[in-house]
Amino acid sequence: LSLQEFKQLLCDATNEPLSEEDIAILWTKFDRLKDGVIHFEEFTGTYEGIEGLIAALHNDIAKTSPLSKFVYNIRALWANENRIYFVFLAWIVLGVSWGMLDQGWDLITATHFAVSALATGGLTAPPVNSDGILPTDPAIFCGFYCLIGIPLMAITLGHFAYALVSGHVKEMEEWALTRPMTAAEYEFAKQHLTTVKTTHQSDLRKTTTSSSSRHGLNLSDFVVLQLLRQGRLSMETFNVLKKDFELLDKDKTGVLSLEEATDGIQAKYGQLVQGINDFSTV
Repeated sequence: LSLQEFKQLLCDATNEPLSEEDIAILWTKFDRLKDGVIHFEEFTGTYEGIEGLIAALHNDIAKTSPLSKFVYNIRALWANENRIYFVFLAWIVLGVSWGMLDQGWDLITATHFAVSALATGGLTAPPVNSDGILPTDPAIFCGFYCLIGIPLMAITLGHFAYALVSGHVKEMEEWALTRPMTAAEYEFAKQHLTTVKTTHQSDLRKTTTSSSSRHGLNLSDFVVLQLLRQGRLSMETFNVLKKDFELLDKDKTGVLSLEEATDGIQAKYGQLVQGINDFSTV
């Protein structure tokens, strides 16, 4: 990446205006070789997301005083997906406060009510009247508290689970991208991904050859191999896509023309819709 391309990347990825000085600070975080360009290895080794870079930039600026650093940290926590934890904590505090102030429970009992009600595991219920019926006001609060709080707890736990595994997933993806390709992977790609096509006069025909006559990987083969290495594409899915390609490639050239791609897909899904309609009328 050149400096101009890097500026464009920052402008496209964030709505927050950045000064030339801010961009220069971010540029130095990437251009570790000081050669005026950002190489692929520098980018993958430093990239943590545009939001993370800007947060790091602001963190450097916020070190001017303890108060400004504290205010910045609070704003940074609230500005991203971490705000869900503050909302969930506030909802728990609401349940605890209601239990202590309205029901006269102690802190432990009120906390048990607040958490167990949202976990749907059975709550510390408010007392009922002489007829065994929950009074109106506690019933309304409990219904409202659970109606909002149960989905809120599910979302919070989902964010927490994602935070636990996202770092590991990111590391594995970076490892799969940056580790050298092995000879076995290269031979696998040549054997199963590469299709050699030759042009003879005006005819483009698909040539079946031995693996020894395949000279290398093209871009599409390389992309598929990288997706397989990252675990983002399974061989089952690849084989399904390969069969679809072969069905659309009516002249068996190994290349889809515009007519083959559009007409073939329309015909395929037209047959599918017709099959569904026939089944629904039975």
